[in-house]
Amino acid sequence: TLTGLFNRRRFSEELQKSISHAKRYERSGAILFFDLDQFKDVNDTSGHKVGDDLLRRVSERLRIEARDSDLIFRLGGDEFAMLVREVDIEGAAKVASRLCDALNGVEVLGNSRVHRVSTSIGVALFPDHGEYVDDLVANADIAMYQAKASGRNGWHIYSPEEQDRERTHERVYWNEKVKEALSTDSLGVAFQPIQNIAQQKLSHFEALLRVSDDDGKPLPTFKFIQSAEASGLIQEVDLRIVDKVLAYKRELERRGVAAVFAINLSGISFRNPNLYDEIARKLNHYGVNPEEIIFEITETSAVEDAVSTAEKMRDIKKLGCKFALDDFGVGFSSLYHIKQLPIDLVKIDGSFVRHLATEAEDRALVKAVVEVSKVFGLTTVAEFVENQEILDILRELGVDYAQGYHISKPEPFDTIWGDGASQEGVIGAD
Repeated sequence: TLTGLFNRRRFSEELQKSISHAKRYERSGAILFFDLDQFKDVNDTSGHKVGDDLLRRVSERLRIEARDSDLIFRLGGDEFAMLVREVDIEGAAKVASRLCDALNGVEVLGNSRVHRVSTSIGVALFPDHGEYVDDLVANADIAMYQAKASGRNGWHIYSPEEQDRERTHERVYWNEKVKEALSTDSLGVAFQPIQNIAQQKLSHFEALLRVSDDDGKPLPTFKFIQSAEASGLIQEVDLRIVDKVLAYKRELERRGVAAVFAINLSGISFRNPNLYDEIARKLNHYGVNPEEIIFEITETSAVEDAVSTAEKMRDIKKLGCKFALDDFGVGFSSLYHIKQLPIDLVKIDGSFVRHLATEAEDRALVKAVVEVSKVFGLTTVAEFVENQEILDILRELGVDYAQGYHISKPEPFDTIWGDGASQEGVIGAD
């Protein structure tokens, strides 16, 4: 591998073992979660080779600073973690301070420019700040961004009390944003092309939710969706997006332009007993070809109530629509779901795609997904394809479709097809 450090999977394994040990023997430890400030600028101005050289130098410095009992991990890109066993809050603070100072001296030359490293470190203690890997990592990540907000090149220890106040404020803010977007009908859609790898031409487009603040500045979509799910408004959001996409689809069919669209549905929407009726009514209203509509549902959402979800999926498929299982590989017993759910496409999660060039385990997993999918007559889509090297590897592995910034970033309808589709006759979500 590029740095010779342990990877994300090993990180999860070692952290869970350390948490269990700390709980059992009433000890404590810490994880330090950090990335390199402004690392993207290094790649953009001096190229990826210089960026890779910088990552190697950072890794070497981390090895020098680590104790024999500490473990260092590269989680991906410029993200690193250090697992420090047998340490209390004061000791963790000293380690974080020492790392900041040590990494601040790392530099690399690229295009006659010296790039110097600074880092922002988030610290979370176990088991106090989390007894499970996901919780602890989330809290360390929160602390890291608090360090960045304080001016970068620093560290911050997670504080539950501080975070509770911030979470309450954030929850209220996003709940209002969801209600406002629905009341003003200001939900937007961007379309990301998906390429047929073998034919080297576009196959279909994923419709992605877009929201903006009052000044037109884009807002984080994932936070909007999280709030909509928590507040019970995600079903209405989903149906509004279905309306907008089908209206665009009708406009393209009117022009004689062929286009297949994939639309995301939250797992919560499958709890709606009227979901089939809603979709059937909308397809009939817009009069579009249902065989050119794909609905995407994440694997983790699909298995929350797998029997009921599968039944609703089968009903909707009778209308002519297809289904894609999104973020495949993240949930449990993934291959079992391929057999049980009535899906047509498998979308391989980007966490297994991003590092195909350097991670043999990821390559083996993607190959296995492709082989199993072929047995069941399913097509495969790889997400987060960000360079030609990854695309070439996917072609070798037999993946059918590719999606990511190397193919195209998401674009508004007008940018791709011109002359905005008429929204006249868009029916409500109710």
